[in-house]
Amino acid sequence: MIPLSIWKRCRHLTPSFRAPLLLAALLSLAGLFQVPAAVIYTNVSGQYSFGTGNLPGSIVLTLDLPGVNDLAIIDFTYTSSNYYQLTILNPGTAAIPAYIWSGLYWASSLTFNETWDDLPVGHTETTNGANITRMEQTGNTEYGLRSDPTYLPFRFTDSTDSSTKYGYIALTTNKSGTGPTAQLNLDVSGYAYDNSGAMIAMGAIPEPSPALSVMVGILGIAAALRWRHSKGVPTA
Repeated sequence: MIPLSIWKRCRHLTPSFRAPLLLAALLSLAGLFQVPAAVIYTNVSGQYSFGTGNLPGSIVLTLDLPGVNDLAIIDFTYTSSNYYQLTILNPGTAAIPAYIWSGLYWASSLTFNETWDDLPVGHTETTNGANITRMEQTGNTEYGLRSDPTYLPFRFTDSTDSSTKYGYIALTTNKSGTGPTAQLNLDVSGYAYDNSGAMIAMGAIPEPSPALSVMVGILGIAAALRWRHSKGVPTA
């Protein structure tokens, strides 16, 4: 609610000055009727890389999700190539949309604001894992570089309430150098899921809380009134 003292002062302002203030107040109060944000976002800002040597196979990043802690990015070596893969450590508890190239699963990507429903008709899903990017150990050939930003969708079963939830991970990959000194770089900005079970839009992040919207509106009105008072303009 707008404090009574501020409302009384607004009542005596000139119409040209009062109108924008009242509009700001109405917009801020509208925040009280917003649906609470269901998007849970985790900022990662993680940078990882591998070279041309053999990889022992390790977990690069584990996604902290409710009721399941087995969706992760791993690196490994397979048939003279090094890979980053989005993998499900406990197969069957999550699914990753994918396509098949050269006999292997590769993680499908979506663009900003798309949802799971925007995946191509008949897309493949894997409950084990899907490759993100690979680089041959010669350092001269790579496949699956991901532009900035790339959103990899996934869904998982939340064992705390037996519900299906949808999420995405935002990342970029690029290659630097060639030959034996080449590196494959992975930059993970963050990941998110929708706690309501809705199909999350790629790139969605939590909205500001309604209380914050109201507070910003009130502070804006108070600042305007303080400015008028400092200029000697009567408000009452």
